[in-house]
Amino acid sequence: MRFPTPVWLAVALAAGCSSSAPSTRRPEAAAPAHAPAAPVHAPAAPPLAGIPADAVAAGWIVLPATLGDLAATGLSPEERDALRAELQDALSDGARLDLRDVRSLAWFARIGPSGPYGAVLVRSTAGGVEFDPGPRRIDDGVVATRRGDTLVIGHPTAVDAALRALAGDEPGLSAGAPLGALLARAADAPVAVAVAGAPIQPMLAQAGLPPIDSLLVRADRDRLRWEIAAPADVLAQLEDEVGAAWDEVLAEAEQDLARGKSENGAIAFLAIALSHQYRHLHATTRPRVEGGRLVSDVPVPGIETPSTWMIVAGAAAAVAVPAFMKYIKKSKAAEARDNVKRLAELAARRAASGEPLVPAPLTPANPTACCERCDDPTAWQTPAWQSVGFSPGGPHYYAYELEVVSRGTDLEFTARAVGDLDCDGVYSTFEMPFRRQGSAPPSAADLFVDNELE
Repeated sequence: MRFPTPVWLAVALAAGCSSSAPSTRRPEAAAPAHAPAAPVHAPAAPPLAGIPADAVAAGWIVLPATLGDLAATGLSPEERDALRAELQDALSDGARLDLRDVRSLAWFARIGPSGPYGAVLVRSTAGGVEFDPGPRRIDDGVVATRRGDTLVIGHPTAVDAALRALAGDEPGLSAGAPLGALLARAADAPVAVAVAGAPIQPMLAQAGLPPIDSLLVRADRDRLRWEIAAPADVLAQLEDEVGAAWDEVLAEAEQDLARGKSENGAIAFLAIALSHQYRHLHATTRPRVEGGRLVSDVPVPGIETPSTWMIVAGAAAAVAVPAFMKYIKKSKAAEARDNVKRLAELAARRAASGEPLVPAPLTPANPTACCERCDDPTAWQTPAWQSVGFSPGGPHYYAYELEVVSRGTDLEFTARAVGDLDCDGVYSTFEMPFRRQGSAPPSAADLFVDNELE
């Protein structure tokens, strides 16, 4: 999902990277060095203030240390000062906000007629934000404004809803609401993200994803944990498919490390050490069904600071995101497997009946046109497709074709699906060829798959 938040601010605040926003002022002196970040202490209550009651997703990062300290982790004093100055420039261009004053971030998403949209709430120490209370446009479709010591940035409608919730003029998210109850379960975590699945199930279905009831991710001092709640049959499917993707990603990582062991010196030493960590990670983090939820725990003993958590969260994302994207693509590829088999069966039935079997062209002609789903029922009302009785039966990611070659009384035909799931012009192909000799029944070869996840 894409949220209309200013990229430079999201990067500067959440990821600690330098900003590409143009700078119009420099601090008179480099920011002073700070003491090492204090250990993470959980908030007394989930920071839900300003999150509207109709939010479908929300999360927070609570930082007893400052974002400036977090962003400067591992840098030399000179690099740290330069980074802080650049980040400070980026923030000062949009609002007079000192990185040293920022104490927490919260965000939320809503769903409107045009899709999801949301806002970020940046909370500071008393007097930490110098910004006119009125809204100010800072990017295309993005505004920023202030209420008290909270800076609110995002879609204008979301910002307005957050301000009304902060003022008490509109109901805010409560622990009694599904999303609020989900977040309340992570109230003692310094980092949490939650998604209420029910409101977004139509979007999940449109994307070819299974229905889920909720998703909760929390980061504590000693572990990173995610939980998916869903019907029992969906959990079983997710456990198998996500687990298999998880195994595959970790196995590939360990193979890369194994290749590193053949190197000399520090590379070999690091590869040997990390390979043992990967075995431990593989054994302890594989998703499992527990208490009606699919869960996974990444143990990280000794985590004491938000800056260390940033490193751990990045490493976890490097493993989890490719696994999840691979799972999504495999879910979409199931469409091609099922429809190719169905098309082949329909064609074989017609060929066995003695009725003429005519070729049907690739529909649509450009498979990339379906990378975000096609839905044109009239495309399947041509004589060729109607003669075999095939249509995808709804929105689809693949183009379909029936190739027919006749040689006297012999007949060869191939049911085919061609797709481009990542919209890059490189195709995946699923084929099931049949052959009929004379009056014998058609016989099928195995399903052929090329570039399954393209």
